[in-house]
Amino acid sequence: MRIELLCTGHELLDGRVFNTNATRIGGLLYEQGWTLQQVTTVSDDWRELCAAIKQCFLRSDVLLMTGGLGPTSDDCTVAALAEVLGLSLEEREDVLQDVRAFFDKKGRVMSENNHKLAQLPQTAVYIHNDLGSAPAFCLEHEGRFVACLQGVPVEMWPLMKGPVLSRLWDFAAARFSLRKQAFQTRLFRCYGRGESCLAESITGLGDVPKGIEISYRATFPEVQIRLQAASDYDPQLFVGYCERVEALLSDHCFSSSYGSLGRLLIDRLTQLSQTFASAESCTGGLLASLLCSESGASKVFVESLVTYSNLSKQRLLGVSQAVLEQEGAVSEGCARAMLEGLLRGSGAQVGVAITGIAGPQGGCEQKPIGTVYIAFGSLDDYAVRRFSFRGDREQIQRHAALMAVLQLLLTLS
Repeated sequence: MRIELLCTGHELLDGRVFNTNATRIGGLLYEQGWTLQQVTTVSDDWRELCAAIKQCFLRSDVLLMTGGLGPTSDDCTVAALAEVLGLSLEEREDVLQDVRAFFDKKGRVMSENNHKLAQLPQTAVYIHNDLGSAPAFCLEHEGRFVACLQGVPVEMWPLMKGPVLSRLWDFAAARFSLRKQAFQTRLFRCYGRGESCLAESITGLGDVPKGIEISYRATFPEVQIRLQAASDYDPQLFVGYCERVEALLSDHCFSSSYGSLGRLLIDRLTQLSQTFASAESCTGGLLASLLCSESGASKVFVESLVTYSNLSKQRLLGVSQAVLEQEGAVSEGCARAMLEGLLRGSGAQVGVAITGIAGPQGGCEQKPIGTVYIAFGSLDDYAVRRFSFRGDREQIQRHAALMAVLQLLLTLS
């Protein structure tokens, strides 16, 4: 069953919006044992949209679409789909009532152009949107399944993983006699060696058994290696090969979980019943944000201090004037003093301190832009490491925050 995703919107092409819908839909389909074969992004231009719908529809058994369902003039997905498929549009009273109810609930007057939201292709199955005014819908046409969803992720996602996925399974079962069967997968998250080096090591095991696929993904500061086989592949053969790979990667693999580094750290701290605090300079609270975005952070995260200036490092963390004058704010001594002051003041059992030069100004020959010192551990057992990150200011800050989390994770393993 070939599945394609068509995303519409100028904002996806001009850099204003990052297309998280494609990532989440692709992941959801993968969990079902399916593969998203192609993602197409097109502007709101009528002719380009019609051409894209026609090509996607002809190639695919399932076409999922996001965006362009609103009431404004550039929202033309519904009309374009109806045009390409030769279907008429009809105003649905049930949809119109729901749109009115949405505005009534918000205490707002429904403008006339919102009547457009109630116009659906004649064979469409309406799907109510609890979080917005624009409806979603599914239809089957010429043996193919089409679903139109909102572009706003918070509105799209509950409908995609709920009613749309349910109807998609009904279609797959009826048309292709498909039953739900997830892949057999194993994930290795590695640190300390590059993607090409890890791949070369695995080739030393010989040819990959037929039926097993290996994919690599470099996502700083880690390299992810995923092994995959179909659900009906011999489980013993799959497990046996995974164990050989695991033994080969043992010195570099730190996790086999799909969770974020922040999620991994919170879970590890929870298992160890340890508390955590952070002191950040060049990252400006980014590390704290990574942790606080995960549920359960409050159980282990005591506090975070953003000590950006030298004065704040002295006042809040007790960094001495001598260290700042002799070694500088970006130094091993400063990072060490920041961590010690943080742990003494917060009472947390483990912590991280970050100080560095994110740029684009401030670098010198001895400490170029991207120089970052990270101190991590407990008062009784901690380390300080110097890193040289590349990229723009935002990239260096993100590299530093992620690396700090990873370094602490490795010490807690």
